[in-house]
Order: sequence, then structure tokens, then C-alpha cells
Amino acid sequence: SHELRTPLNSIIGFTERVMKGSGDKLREREQDALKTVKRNAHHLLSLINDILDLSKVEAGRMELDWVQYDVGKLIDVQCQVLAPSAKAKGLQFTVSVPNEPVMMWLDKDKLIQILNNLVSNGVKYTREGSVRVSLQLDTEHDAVVLRVEDSGIGIPDVELRSLFKEFVR
Repeated sequence: SHELRTPLNSIIGFTERVMKGSGDKLREREQDALKTVKRNAHHLLSLINDILDLSKVEAGRMELDWVQYDVGKLIDVQCQVLAPSAKAKGLQFTVSVPNEPVMMWLDKDKLIQILNNLVSNGVKYTREGSVRVSLQLDTEHDAVVLRVEDSGIGIPDVELRSLFKEFVR
């Protein structure tokens, strides 16, 4: 992981230093190019982290950072970050969480990663309509249920069987 992350973090760091140090000396086109380099480097770092996480899962070495946290608050705050992408496409974006705290043990970063992936796919594959995120208490099973629903194209039944297979989109 060090061999992959260090060069990329160096690119991000140097790009940020050039952006800060240049002030108004760069033309708009050059500033936009640096922003693109920084954005794409962050995206590539995220992909590398995902690949490394998958390798850890496959090796049985994934460690979770368990903390007790209000999952409703976490979802509500993260959805405020995700809402603009849905609104930019003209989609209705709604979030429904209980008013009272829903305390549970969780890995905040992993839950955010899961939520980001589900909402991003919902927005990506929905041309019109809505994306809804909801958290509900299931007292019968002493559980919480997190749902991300969209009015997008869905997944054909024939593809559902291969949904969680390796290297299948």
C-alpha cells in the first residue's frame, strides 16, 4: 500500500503547493488543469484504497474501526454532502431518519463508503425521478434498516444472480 499511496500523495501535495503558491500568476486554463489533476488524483487514491480494502477482505485481514455513534446523524450529515449531485441532475433527493438518536456500534468510514456507493449509483442510473435514503428501526429483529431507493433503470432479473460476483459490473 505504501508503494501505491506515497507517489500519489506526493502528486496531490505538489499540486496543492503549486495552486497555493501561484496566487493569481496562473491563467484560468492552467488553474483548471491543476484542479483536474488534483480531483483525478484524489479519485485514483480512492480507487487504490478500494482495491487494497478488497485485498484485505479476501485475505481475511480487514479490520474495522468500531465506534458507538448515532447512525441517523451520520446518514443525515453524509446525505447533505451527496444531495447536490442528485439536485444537479434535477432529481428529487429525500432523506428520512428517526428524530431520536439511533446509537449503534459501527465503522463510520465503511458505512459512509457503502452509503456513498449506493447513492452515487442511484444518481448515476436515474435519469428522472428520485433517490430516497431512509433509516428505520426494526424493533422486532432489534436491527436498523438502511434503504437507498431510486426510480432508475433497475437491474434486470437475469443479472441479479451475478450481482456480487467478482469482475461483474
